[in-house]
Amino acid sequence: MPLQLIKRTGLASVAIIWDEIEKSGESRHNGNVLDAMLPMLEIDQARRYRDLALEVEVDLSAVTHFATANDLDRVPAPLRDRFRILTMPEPTWQHLGALTRQIVDRIARERGVDSRFFGDLAEDEIDLVKQVWPGGSIRQLTRIVTTIIDGRDQILARC
Repeated sequence: MPLQLIKRTGLASVAIIWDEIEKSGESRHNGNVLDAMLPMLEIDQARRYRDLALEVEVDLSAVTHFATANDLDRVPAPLRDRFRILTMPEPTWQHLGALTRQIVDRIARERGVDSRFFGDLAEDEIDLVKQVWPGGSIRQLTRIVTTIIDGRDQILARC
């Protein structure tokens, strides 16, 4: 994958994001993500990375790697050792204003509507969110906000 990215961009210093790395399989049946990644993360090994598909040695030392994880305890120790770990706080009610605005804007984009047609959540709508959202999951918050926006549409359709 890093070589494909380098070829596509024409740049040696590309960045790769490994999303939710703790969910990568541990089976060795068809290869293992950990075994493939570790040599790319060690600068000396990355300079002389052997690409098995091309059967040549390539220099991947300029590639920057980022990874995300929801559960750091499930990330194998060798990977944790090779990344600088930054912990983000769980979103809470105090973040609702900014979070819901971003979610509403995304819903508008997905529906092909100018986001100005979807105003910020009203105070009573925020109260509803607080009743059902315990914090943490942005996916859950997105489902709640989507339900509120859909409810607005239904109310307007009846008027």
